[in-house]
Amino acid sequence: MYARLYDNLLMRYRLSETEADWQILRGSLKELVDRYPTPYYKNRAASLACVAKDTAAFTEALATLPATPVHKGDWIKGHGYDACIRWAGT
Repeated sequence: MYARLYDNLLMRYRLSETEADWQILRGSLKELVDRYPTPYYKNRAASLACVAKDTAAFTEALATLPATPVHKGDWIKGHGYDACIRWAGT
């Protein structure tokens, strides 16, 4: 539920403009992807990890994508797939 709440908020606000706790959000995203392994949530988890500048979480989320097409439209504006790949150096 935490991840869904912030997923909606981040359509309007930057992560830094919210009261989100990244560690809680990270765990909630993992639970959400485990429960609903849809391309949307997998792509969103990777994008949010990039926003949070969490290399480990980004790498972990990115690992879920090979079997899933990258849906660039699911990535947060300003933190798209290509920009995050460059940031992470992968």
